[in-house]
Amino acid sequence: MKKQEVKRVLFWHNQYPEHSHNNPNFGRNGSIHRLIKKISRKKIYWKFMGGFINENRTDFWEKAETTDVLFCLPSNMDYDDAKMNFDVAEQLLLEIIQKIKEKNPKIKIFFLEDAHHLEKEISAHGEFITDLHNDEAVIKYFKK
Repeated sequence: MKKQEVKRVLFWHNQYPEHSHNNPNFGRNGSIHRLIKKISRKKIYWKFMGGFINENRTDFWEKAETTDVLFCLPSNMDYDDAKMNFDVAEQLLLEIIQKIKEKNPKIKIFFLEDAHHLEKEISAHGEFITDLHNDEAVIKYFKK
């Protein structure tokens, strides 16, 4: 009997607080997790996280360095910093993605919306998707 493949998915949504782990849409057993599980017919280990990512977010780094798929926005916005803007947030995300790819080169990254300023640089590390529920790239990836 063939062993069932397990996919590890990290869904990081920066617009939610750092302590966010449960969400009816993005969290474990939420609508997106159930949809991906149905599409893939694989066991999916799902983790949802929110918040700003910095060097001290060991919870994020541990997951990101060992996951198969990362869903995220194309920015790492610090909502507690009044001087933060999209230029800086996208540059911070690019640095995060490069660090993850160094330690986890096989990770598949899906960006949940378009970048504002660094589209070319960010797209070199992942794919922009338009509709998480019906995006052909997501369906194709999880069906293989």
